[in-house]
Amino acid sequence: MNTVLVLATIAVVLVVIFDYTNGFHDASNIIATTIASRAMTPVQAVIIVATFEFLGPFSVALRWPTPSASSSMWARCRSRRR
Repeated sequence: MNTVLVLATIAVVLVVIFDYTNGFHDASNIIATTIASRAMTPVQAVIIVATFEFLGPFSVALRWPTPSASSSMWARCRSRRR
């Protein structure tokens, strides 16, 4: 196997693992803050945080869609024809 492919695969796996565990820390900090300030009960905090931690990436993806490489490539090809 190609060395670059192996290194790229390892890097992607490590980034996904880091991002996954980082989400645990974010959620626990939010829950601890709302419970410690007595703004919510523990059940309310867990439900609200779980809901918005799950929906957050979807709302950002819908608001700011990332253009794919193929769409930008075709846009460049179309602009060169004119």
